[in-house]
Amino acid sequence: MNRAETAETVREGPLAQWLAHWQAWNGAADLLAALDARREVVVGPAVGAVGAWLAAGVHQSRSSWGVIICHDPERIDAWIDDLALFGVHNIFPFPALETSPQDRSRLDEMWPQRLTTLRQLLEGDATPSLVVTSAAALLQPVPAPQALREAMLELRCGQTYPMESLIQWLTARGFQPMPSVALPGEFAVRGGIMDVFPLDAVQPIRLEWFDDTIDSMRRFDVETQRSVERIESLAMMAWEKETESDSSLMAYLPENAWLYSEDLGRIAEVWDSLRRE
Repeated sequence: MNRAETAETVREGPLAQWLAHWQAWNGAADLLAALDARREVVVGPAVGAVGAWLAAGVHQSRSSWGVIICHDPERIDAWIDDLALFGVHNIFPFPALETSPQDRSRLDEMWPQRLTTLRQLLEGDATPSLVVTSAAALLQPVPAPQALREAMLELRCGQTYPMESLIQWLTARGFQPMPSVALPGEFAVRGGIMDVFPLDAVQPIRLEWFDDTIDSMRRFDVETQRSVERIESLAMMAWEKETESDSSLMAYLPENAWLYSEDLGRIAEVWDSLRRE
């Protein structure tokens, strides 16, 4: 659902009441004016879903990206649920990578989510969206925007691009050859067919070649192996998790982006604690 469709649904459906409350709120105009002037605004205490109500109101009123900063990483899912209650569905989570050895198994889940969000920001999606992240995630480095652009490979049906060239490109960037793919960052080859699971994808892609020409590409289901959708082009991203960088999510935000900090005091405590580690 795009922004226009979401707004129309809100105005005509059961969510119309919250939008009317937002528009009638005396502080709405002042809040929006302050954001337009790039000034800091303190609103509180925003208990329960009030924060999501405020963020949803700004989102519906301004064509710009917004970033929600949670003091606790566990709050990200709750924020996404609350925003959905107010008709906001174009949301991208940006979780923190786990650092303790026992949590490293979650890395394969967190990393694609982070890359997906960075890619949306990098490509300048026409639909302004909300990023929901945490104080810890903001401190963790990400690939610099230009480096991420250079780490993308665009393929299309009918293109001459030998399978061996793609194998070399994938292995050079940390993709793992497997008998079959199950997780992002894996690829499998059988004859003139390659299955590859891009780092920022929900489903893997099956590519077929005729000689050195890409003949077809389609998304498929990992469990059933059945084709889900034929595609004509593929923009694939490859960036190794351990690659060093001093960039952050903030480098990807457009100039008119706005930020909402859930609890400035607790976020400052989190940042101080992480910097001391």
